[in-house]
Amino acid sequence: MCGIGGIILANRKLNFDEVYKLATHLETRGRDAFGFLLLSRRGRVRRHFKLPSPATEVLAELEKLIAPIIESSYGILMHTRAATFGEPIINRNNHPFRISHYYFAHNGYCSYTPLEWSQKRIQTDSFNGLFVPLIQKIENGESIKQVVWKAYEEYSATGAFWLYDERLRKLYLFRVFMPLTYSCHTESFRFASIGEPTHLEDGWFIEIQLPYHGKIEKYPAEDFKDTTNDWHYPPHFRENGKVKIIFDGHKTETVYNKGAQQQSR
Repeated sequence: MCGIGGIILANRKLNFDEVYKLATHLETRGRDAFGFLLLSRRGRVRRHFKLPSPATEVLAELEKLIAPIIESSYGILMHTRAATFGEPIINRNNHPFRISHYYFAHNGYCSYTPLEWSQKRIQTDSFNGLFVPLIQKIENGESIKQVVWKAYEEYSATGAFWLYDERLRKLYLFRVFMPLTYSCHTESFRFASIGEPTHLEDGWFIEIQLPYHGKIEKYPAEDFKDTTNDWHYPPHFRENGKVKIIFDGHKTETVYNKGAQQQSR
C-alpha cells in the first residue's frame, strides 16, 4: 500500500535531513515512485515533482538539485507509490496529481469508478477516479467534508489522502480504515502513513489553513454519517451537537473507542 506524509512549518524553513527521514519511513510502504509538493510559508505551490524511483534514491541522487529548493520551503507533502496497476515508468501514473488548483495524493482503493474515469478525463491508469466528481462537487459549492465522505461511501472506497487547494491555501487530510498518524504543535504539523489502522475508529477529516499558526480543525466520521453513535468523543468535545476540535499545539486529543482509550499528540 502506498504512503503519504508531510511537514508543515510555521516559522522556519524545512531541513533536508528531516525530509529525508520522513521519506525513508514512507518508502517502506512503496518504492515504485516518489512525488512531492513544496509550499511557501503562505501556501503558494513552489514545486510539483514526481519520478518513477524510490524516494531515498531520488533524494540522494538529486540532492544538490533538490535540497536548495526544499530548504527554502516551509512545507512538503509527499507520496511513495506501491504500484498495483498503471506502470510507474509512465510518470503521469504517479502521485501527486493535479486538477486545476487542487493537488492530491492518496492510498487505498475503491471497488468501482464513475463514468468520468472510464472516459479517461484524467490520463492516468493508477488514479482511482473518485477525485474527479469529488472536485467537481467542491467547485459547485458543496461542503468538502460532506462530499469526501459521500464519495468514499458511493464508490466503496477506503484509504487516506491529502488534498491541497492552492486558491484557498488549505490542506485537507482524510482517513478511513487506513493508517495515518499526525502530530500538531505550535511550530509544526506532521503526518505520515505509519502504524496500524484503528479498526474501531471510522475515520476523520482535518483542515489546515496556511500560513500555519499551530491550529487544525478535525471532524470525526460521525459528523458526516446518519448515525446516533456518540462513542468516539466525550461530551466536552462536542459543540452544538457536532464535533469540532481545534488544536492549538499544546493540547492532547483523547479518542474513545468503546472502552479502549488512545491518545495522540
